[in-house]
Amino acid sequence: MTRLTANELLMLRAAGPQAAQLIAFEQVMQQSRELRAEAAAKTFATVGRAFKRLANGVVRARTRRKVIDQLHRLDDRMLRDIGLERTTLTEAVDASLENRAPSWAVESFSFANLGKAIVRPIVRWHRNAVTLGELEQLDDHLLADIGVNRGDLRYAPESVMERAEAANRNQALVAA
Repeated sequence: MTRLTANELLMLRAAGPQAAQLIAFEQVMQQSRELRAEAAAKTFATVGRAFKRLANGVVRARTRRKVIDQLHRLDDRMLRDIGLERTTLTEAVDASLENRAPSWAVESFSFANLGKAIVRPIVRWHRNAVTLGELEQLDDHLLADIGVNRGDLRYAPESVMERAEAANRNQALVAA
């Protein structure tokens, strides 16, 4: 049955008792259409939320795996610099993704260690970045004089920094 316009409803009301039944039937049909539309909307919303949860879970698992893989590629010294150990990588990543502190960090937390855990790696990184920047400005002849080549600066900056720190310690001993 099609919907009745306002004019058709007025004509039916004027027609008598059977018209009242037709009007009531049309109202019931309209209510059933509205209820069916609401049920469909709820169903689609529920299915949409389920797919969203599924997609978020897949993205979260993939991100977790990528982060763990990248951290496993770092050597032990680099992991220590950022305050991690190989045995606690998975727990640290899980805690990071859940926005909570890992159990090993909560147990050993103190404000004295906070400065060491945060400031030292930043200071070390900045010092290394400045030193590498200065070394990159030197020409190849000067780099060869100190036992470094350009490839070391790009692909093995850790070994260059270790040699630079050792040279600085030697100079400090000579000056003293």
